[in-house]
Amino acid sequence: LPTERRAFITKKSNGAFEGLYLDYANIAYYDGVMLLGGVIMVGLAGGTQLNDNAASLLRWTWLSVALTIVSWLYAPFIFNPYNFVSKHFVGDMKSLFDFFFKSSGKHWNAWYESTLLKSRKGVARSMTDVGFFIAVLFLTAWYSLLNLKAQALTTIFSEIEVLNYLYAAILLPPFFGSLFYCTLVVLVENLAGCRTIAKAGLHTAQGWARERAEKAAKKAATACGTDAAAAPEKARTDLEEAGASGAGGSGGSGGEESAPDVASDEHEAVALSPKARRPELRPARSRIWAEGVPLAISAIVVMMLQFAEACLALWFFRWVGWHKAFFAGLILKWGLTNMCLFLAESILLTPHCLSVLTLPLHHWVRSNRIARDMLVSMVIALPLLPLVFLNHINDYICPGCSAHQLLIYRDPGTVEREERVFDLDPDMDDAEVALAVAPEPESMPPPTSSKPASAPAGSGSAPFA
Repeated sequence: LPTERRAFITKKSNGAFEGLYLDYANIAYYDGVMLLGGVIMVGLAGGTQLNDNAASLLRWTWLSVALTIVSWLYAPFIFNPYNFVSKHFVGDMKSLFDFFFKSSGKHWNAWYESTLLKSRKGVARSMTDVGFFIAVLFLTAWYSLLNLKAQALTTIFSEIEVLNYLYAAILLPPFFGSLFYCTLVVLVENLAGCRTIAKAGLHTAQGWARERAEKAAKKAATACGTDAAAAPEKARTDLEEAGASGAGGSGGSGGEESAPDVASDEHEAVALSPKARRPELRPARSRIWAEGVPLAISAIVVMMLQFAEACLALWFFRWVGWHKAFFAGLILKWGLTNMCLFLAESILLTPHCLSVLTLPLHHWVRSNRIARDMLVSMVIALPLLPLVFLNHINDYICPGCSAHQLLIYRDPGTVEREERVFDLDPDMDDAEVALAVAPEPESMPPPTSSKPASAPAGSGSAPFA
């Protein structure tokens, strides 16, 4: 069991963030919230409306699902010593706010690129994954179900011409409004001369692509027996030509202003790591314009636009009273959006998508991903608040005896040590030791040196803690 408290999230001395949330987000928290959301949506779609006999047979299944959700989301915090101490929890929430909102989200972006985005293996390798196959199978089955519902709706209400146009909107992912917003934000930021998270992400992707091209060129040169030292230079030249051709046809005011910045940094960033290649913010008239629109604000706007677009496309289901079909459509659009995000992350790392035209897509992907982290952290932190309040009452009523420590660790807490002074007389037997009264703290002189002074012979007074 752990013996010291690990923060929910905290800032280290070097400026990076660490904590329990970042440790288990990718391996437990995302899946836990996805399972929780799936259970809620299945319940809203009518999946739990069974007869008494069938419901009694599934009670242990629902209990297992509930235990799985609780263990995935809250087990690291339940078994974290002093996790519910109010002063520590308040500090964690302040650090969590800084992690998402401070410096336009650059702290979150650094963690996202180093732990989640860099693990992507490209489109081809991602599409051959077993998880991708299972997701496609799920979406295909759900798509077929919604397609039948949409056909029935258009057949019954054929006199309403609007339904013919909404037929495609029912089955498409809700990203058109949010992607238009991201394009508008990127255009305004480029006109204002901001160095944003999207531009930093583009430079990072270019650095990773350059490194992969150099490694592949060295490997090919070694296999063919050619000059391995000249291979990386050729790979860099080919990559620069591909990036220049993509940036040349960008058009628009945003691309024309951003293309020189990308091209000017290519030759200077050859020998640097991706972290070192990340561009610094350009000096601007104000701090807000220098960093652009905060990524957390864009995340909130993107989530609202996507949810509104999904509900608008599926509203006719509620209008005719097909409430189960409405929630089934929300599940389909949620799955399609996640699939689009997964493919977009893989596409943005390919050498063919390194031009400034991909800046809106970079902004869209990062807005969705930081929105996911904000939602997951809120789902975890809010249920912990009552436990923090109860622990505060426990400390006020019974200080020194923690119910959390007693229930989890079978220990009420650490008892403060008391000082005792033993008088050791050389004439007395070894088994006989006299206990003297401990002196008052204010009467004890402060230590004069780090090494204890040797006691003179004959005075057998030695303190023991």
